[in-house]
Amino acid sequence: MDALRDRQIINNAIYDHLNEKWYAAHDHPIAVLRAESREKLNWALPLLLEKNSRTVLDVGCGAGFVANFLAQKNFQLTGLDFSQPSLDIAKKMDLTHSVRYIQGDAYHLPFAENSFDAVIVFDFLEHVSEPQLVIAEIARVLKPGGQMLFHTFGRNFLSWMIAIKGMEWFVKSTPHDLHVISLFIKPKEIESYCQQAGMKVTGFIGIRPILNRAFFKLLYSGVVPENLVFRQTPMKLLSYCGQAIKETSPSRN
Repeated sequence: MDALRDRQIINNAIYDHLNEKWYAAHDHPIAVLRAESREKLNWALPLLLEKNSRTVLDVGCGAGFVANFLAQKNFQLTGLDFSQPSLDIAKKMDLTHSVRYIQGDAYHLPFAENSFDAVIVFDFLEHVSEPQLVIAEIARVLKPGGQMLFHTFGRNFLSWMIAIKGMEWFVKSTPHDLHVISLFIKPKEIESYCQQAGMKVTGFIGIRPILNRAFFKLLYSGVVPENLVFRQTPMKLLSYCGQAIKETSPSRN
């Protein structure tokens, strides 16, 4: 499997054409992603600090929302994405000029084994048809005891209704096949993929929007307000984050 073949299943090509919209658009789902990324980083940063994860790989980094933020916190960042136009924007927005951005395929990460303290894979696993292969590659490049921090969408009626249909109905410029329900992943499936790759999931946390004035403004205007806010929740049905730790010795199972 490869990234080009995935583009026949889900509309991953849209990211080649966002350009400045990555950071400037408000009538596009990318604005929702920007808002959601703030809360995911609020969740991830303490975990990176707790394990002193200095070398970090951001898989499916897009235009650098995560990598550029963490670089400003003095982590050593490498960002990988298949979309070169997205990487060009990421480099432009890197205020530290320290992030190493690489064009590549997540199915075949161009790094040696045991290269990184942490790998972040936010909003990417639901864009590939073989996530277990990506997770196996992530485990390969993680150091023993290293952590994978991930965010994806659960596969159920609620996530289809909100993350797919709701986006199409309420955000003006939502492209066709931005998400495909068959590629959403249940938490128990992530746990299984991680176990097969020699990692153990230590916990999950859900992410959802706060139902405040900004949220309802989005619903009636189709435009994403700057003050749209997400928060963590125990509910994992819609979207969820998780941490997986690579075993320090081979499993005997």
